[in-house]
Amino acid sequence: MTLNEAISSFRETHVSAFDDEILVRWLSEAEYMAVDEVFLTHEDVPRRAASFCGYSFLKDRNTRLLIPEPYSQVYVDYLSMKSDISLSDIQRYNNSAALFYNSYSTFADWYNRCHMPLKRVSDFKLK
Repeated sequence: MTLNEAISSFRETHVSAFDDEILVRWLSEAEYMAVDEVFLTHEDVPRRAASFCGYSFLKDRNTRLLIPEPYSQVYVDYLSMKSDISLSDIQRYNNSAALFYNSYSTFADWYNRCHMPLKRVSDFKLK
């Protein structure tokens, strides 16, 4: 899924007062979260994740996001959650937050099953 596709999918289901620049910033937040909490905790970090520094509204519109299909619904759910809380719609926020955390944890669980975690503790010798 690209930035444009994520924004289009979000706009199909939500009437939003937020412009694309804000939505791109929110998508960057979601990517930072995935990079920090999932990708960088494993040995085989994708090159784009290791060097991720956010998206630009003007130049990155067709950039492919890091979370692959079929887990890319994470991005639409994140936009929904951020939109709902920004509009102070607590009931909708609670629903969209539950959807986001479910889709995010499904992605993280899959990634954790398929990739080796970083080796954080060095080997030691017993005497």
